[in-house]
Amino acid sequence: MHGLHLIYRLLNCPISCGLLELVQAQDDPERTVPLATSLEQLIAPLGKAHLLTRVVAIREAEAKKLGGWSHTRFISSKTQIERLLGSGNFQQAYQEAQALLDQSLQAGEAAYAAAAYNIALAHILLGRVLRMGSASEAALQPIDEAYRRFQQLADQGNKSAAGMASTSLSEKGYCFLLLGRYEEAASLYKESINRAENLKDNRMVAVGKGQLGWVYLGQKRYGEALQAYREALQIFTDLGEPSMLATSWHQIA
Repeated sequence: MHGLHLIYRLLNCPISCGLLELVQAQDDPERTVPLATSLEQLIAPLGKAHLLTRVVAIREAEAKKLGGWSHTRFISSKTQIERLLGSGNFQQAYQEAQALLDQSLQAGEAAYAAAAYNIALAHILLGRVLRMGSASEAALQPIDEAYRRFQQLADQGNKSAAGMASTSLSEKGYCFLLLGRYEEAASLYKESINRAENLKDNRMVAVGKGQLGWVYLGQKRYGEALQAYREALQIFTDLGEPSMLATSWHQIA
């Protein structure tokens, strides 16, 4: 099914870009920007640079037309930061991630319906930028704050926030792994896996097991590392995710 879905995406990207341009012609940035953002995320992994450039240009142009601070503006800025991360431009990504967090905090949790959730997202995004930019120690503070905020929302019944609280633990575990603090990393990964299991998020469970395998590898606990990788491989096999299967096979090898 995954392969058929990929073929569908490849065949329909030009059609979707044409649809995006039709929506843009209606001069409604609140509709155009979310559509462009979704299409950008769809095209990015496919290696279609000309189409991606076209969609990014539309998103950026329409985002400039947006009014006050809103969920749409937040998501557009977040997407831009993720694009910078993907291209390895960590310094610019850091500057824009910090600016996004500052703007979100200044607007406050009452700015729009999803503002509180997005403030937490801005914290974890800044932490991820710092971690990817080789500043894992500095990343811990915004990740901790992201976890606190997501957990608070989860306690109020927000299921998406519950998943992101688990992701925050995993992200912190990754920082500890990079810092060589293996016991702390293992503890966080195990907690993240347990939470993911309770949420019935099998993909997150598989990712956590793969990351836990890296911790065991750093500790020279090769048998446990191999077992963790095999468990991750089995879950990705069941989920039908070939790209993650390749990663798991590489880890096992």
